[in-house]
Formats: sequence, C-alpha cells, structure tokens
Amino acid sequence: MSTQADKDKAILLLAEKLRKGDKQAFRQVYDRYHQQLYAFSLRFTRSSEDAKEVVQAVFLNLWKYRSNLKSHRSLEPYLYQIARNENLKLLQKIAKDIIGDCKDDRSR
Repeated sequence: MSTQADKDKAILLLAEKLRKGDKQAFRQVYDRYHQQLYAFSLRFTRSSEDAKEVVQAVFLNLWKYRSNLKSHRSLEPYLYQIARNENLKLLQKIAKDIIGDCKDDRSR
C-alpha cells in the first residue's frame, strides 16, 4: 500500500529525472498531468482548441526550462502556475485582438 509520502517522494524523483533531461520522465509527467491541465485551461478559455494550445505551451515550457526545476518542490503547483500564466497570456491576446478589431471598425 502506497502512502502519500511515498507518492510525494516518487514525484520529486520524477522531477529530478526531468531536470536532468530524462525524456521518459517527461512522458510520465505528461501522462500524469495533461488531462488535469486541459480541464483547468478549458475553464479559463471555454474553448477546446485554446485549452489544447495552452497545455502544449505548458509542456513546451516545462521541457525548455526543465533545468530550473527545484528538486525540493512539488511539480504539480509548478505546472499549474505555468498553465495559469499561459491562460492569462492567451486571454490578454484575445482581448487585444478584440479591441483592435473594434478600433478598426470605428476608423471605417
């Protein structure tokens, strides 16, 4: 029987392997969290396509900046922080596009 402490230890070990560039560890992280991050992003964007784009950006950033992972920190809050930031960036872009369209309509 696995305890929460064992699970936490396994996640920290997985994060350490990922930090060192282990592609299998990355795949395990993806398999473990991509659906949760998709559901989280879908609540922000209300668009399946946009939510998928955000999840892709989360894992791209995770891989790109994997050397910045701290071995003593939990991976899940880090992933959700990246997802939150990516969702906000996307929503800001959408808002700017809408404002730009409105300005274009007024100048006609």
